[in-house]
Parts: sequence; C-alpha cells; structure tokens
Amino acid sequence: MVFAREIYDEVHGFVDLTPLEEELIKSCPLTRLHRVKQLGPAFYIYPSATHTRLAHSIGTMHLADRMYASAVNGDAYERQLIRLAGLLHDVGHLPFSHALPGDHEALGLEVIRNLLSDIISEYLLDLIEVLTGRHKLSPIIASEIDADRLDYLLRDAHHLGLPYRMVDLERILRSAKLARVDGKWVLAFEQGAEVAVEALLVTRLSLFRRVYLHKHVAGLEALLARIYMKMVEEGFVEPPLELVKSEKWCFFDDCALLEAMKAASTGKGWLAEASHMFLKGELLQMVFEARLGSDEELQEAVSQCPVPREWVFLHRPKLVPFRDPSKILIEVGGEVVRLSELGGTLLEKLASYVYSPVRVYTKPEYARALWECLYKRLLKP
Repeated sequence: MVFAREIYDEVHGFVDLTPLEEELIKSCPLTRLHRVKQLGPAFYIYPSATHTRLAHSIGTMHLADRMYASAVNGDAYERQLIRLAGLLHDVGHLPFSHALPGDHEALGLEVIRNLLSDIISEYLLDLIEVLTGRHKLSPIIASEIDADRLDYLLRDAHHLGLPYRMVDLERILRSAKLARVDGKWVLAFEQGAEVAVEALLVTRLSLFRRVYLHKHVAGLEALLARIYMKMVEEGFVEPPLELVKSEKWCFFDDCALLEAMKAASTGKGWLAEASHMFLKGELLQMVFEARLGSDEELQEAVSQCPVPREWVFLHRPKLVPFRDPSKILIEVGGEVVRLSELGGTLLEKLASYVYSPVRVYTKPEYARALWECLYKRLLKP
C-alpha cells in the first residue's frame, strides 16, 4: 500500500493517508464533518468538547487498519477497503451528531452513493457491504468493541480531560481476531486480553454516566431535536433525504443550523423562543427520571399535567453503554467462547447493568407544577 502523506492526530500520533484517502478528506462531504461536533451540544456543559466528526473518522480509519492487520492481515485491496469503511462510517451524521433524530447510517449510504461514488468506484459495492454488516470485515467497524468505539472513547476522554490511560489500546488491537461463529463472522480477542477488554467497558460506562447521559447534555439534546423538527416543518431547513441528493448536503452542518436558529429567533412563537433559549445556552430543568421499558405510561401522565405540552420534553437515549456484552468473545484454545462465561470476570456484573433513563424536562417556570403532577400520577402510594 502506497501512502501519499502523513497527518498528526492528537490521540494516535502520526496517521498515514493513501492518495485515495487524501482525495476523500478534501471532498465536500468530509470537509463538512470539520463543522459537525462529535459530542453535539455538550460543549455548553464541557467547554472543551469541540472536537469534530472528521477527527473521529480519521481516527477510526487508523484503528480499523491496525485491527485488520492483527485480525486478518490480508491483501492491499481489503486493507484499503476497511480503511475506507472507517473513514466514511459517519459521513451521514446530521448537525450536532446524535442530538438530532434520524438514521445517520442510512443517510451515510445515500451520501456515498450520490456524492462519493465517482471517487471510490472501485470499492463502492464492497464498501456498502461492509457498512451494512454483510461483509466478513464488518465486525471491525460494528461490534460491541470495534474501531469506532475505541476511537470515540479515547478521543472524547482526551478532549474532556478525563483519565483514559487505563485503557490498554495496544493489547486490544494486537489481540483482535476474526472468527466464524454459527456461520457469521465475528470479532474475538485472544485469551489474556480479558482485563484490557473489561477496562475498556468500565471506561465506556463512566463516559456514559458522566458525559453522554449527563442530565444537562440530554436536556440540550431534547431541546435541539424539537427545534430541528419544527424547523423542518416550517421550512427553515430541508429534510435530510432531500439534501443528500445534491451538494446542498455539504453545507448542512452545525453552523447552518445555528444560522437557521438565529433567523428563527427574530420571529414570534415557540420556535423563536426555543431557538433563542438554545443560542443563549439556557438549560431546561429535569423534573423526572425513570428506567422504564415503555414511554407510554409516562406520556399518558404528562398529557394530564397542567403544563404547556410544547414545553415538555421526553428524552430517551439513542445510545446505551452496552448493546449486548454477552457477545464479547474470547479465543481459548482455538475455540471462541463468551467472555461472560469465563469465571471471575467483571463482565458478569457489567452484563446485567442497564443504564438508559427516560427523563422529562421543561422550562424552569413550569418545573414545580410538572413535578407535582408526575409525582401524584406515577409515584405517590
């Protein structure tokens, strides 16, 4: 594989780029990611959380390459393919990343087909197979522990000033292996990597509790999501499926949404007030938190409360600390087994831990009335 240049990354050090990758990074769908914050509106709570989706995408490409070298070590075509999957896996993210409603993976496929297919024509079909989970290399990008998660955990912790040196990145990368289990390709880790894997999971849980599901970050996401949906409804911004059909997508970034909010804030009504509130960094107040299997009971209770419905926000996290930790696999004596089945592992306790709270927010002036209403309907004996 021939590299055209190297760039320096604050987390991984020097990262090499092939001519194809350099061309992609200069293309408008990827330069757009310079202007999409990795952690959405979290910068209002953590001022240093201003790193971007592009930095994360380059980091994921780098780690996918290293993981591939350990897990497969195949030919140059496959190596370039998995690097492209890492670089392009987040190209469909909406402004402020996970804060807005929408399927960024489906949008990403449309961006690749509509705006990048000429550049990556040689790899296009296989790349789509990798990104949709139908290729043997897919687990390197989409598993309980993969290149994507490794990069964002280390990068987010670095920018937030949180300790992350307990994560033994080298051990995890060097122990990664692709294996066939029940007819499917999966990512497994060599025996001896159990402690490193569990330390990574503990770090992930800590970041979820301290950052991703921070009550004020979640409140900002809830407000921003409602503003965005109202903007689409009122024609301030076009629906994303229309934008990805042309280079209009390249200019639909955090800056564009903020400018739309500035324009909306000069008017009247709910959208003007909500946009003004977000632009000033004013926070909603959390009045209720529950770990429910369904939102229906909570929504029914909210509908009976004497608070303007447009100022009541339900937030259920898009992301969870663990999707299915029982799928983390260890290769023992040539056989692949579940880490949770090995005796004396921390994962036995982590696997049963669920942290995905449903929260209710409102404006501070409505908080007491809403809390009293929900307490009466849901908690009072």
